[in-house]
Amino acid sequence: MDYRFTDDEREQEAIPEVNLALSVQPYMFEPVIQRITGTESHELDVTDDEESDSSTSDVEDGSKKIDMSTARRLQNISWCKCQNCSLMPTVQESKCCQETNIVDGKIEEAAITCITHHEGFVANCLNIYVLETSYYEYLQENGPFDPNQMIHE
Repeated sequence: MDYRFTDDEREQEAIPEVNLALSVQPYMFEPVIQRITGTESHELDVTDDEESDSSTSDVEDGSKKIDMSTARRLQNISWCKCQNCSLMPTVQESKCCQETNIVDGKIEEAAITCITHHEGFVANCLNIYVLETSYYEYLQENGPFDPNQMIHE
């Protein structure tokens, strides 16, 4: 049997053109990180061990409960130990760098009173490109934000 192809049949048997832009993509077969459900950081009760006193009555702040001793942080900055803090809109944001031991080594090493005076703070925490990279890394590890969630929460 002798098969002869016409030009139309040859065109149909030709290798189809592959759109490379839509085929293989980087990380295409990597597993997607699922957002962990459970207690969110903004749902936790905020307390400050150093300022806890007998006034433990709770104040309803939207859906969050806060201790009266920590609510005073919103009214003044007498709690600030580095003399560089400012009034913030929430109790969670009202935190002095001297109250956490995460940065103690850097503060002592550079002989400074506030972490914002450290040379690495400006380079790593205020540089827009570093912040953008950290944001993408956060999204990759924790998933996208809810549409109604504020980005700073």
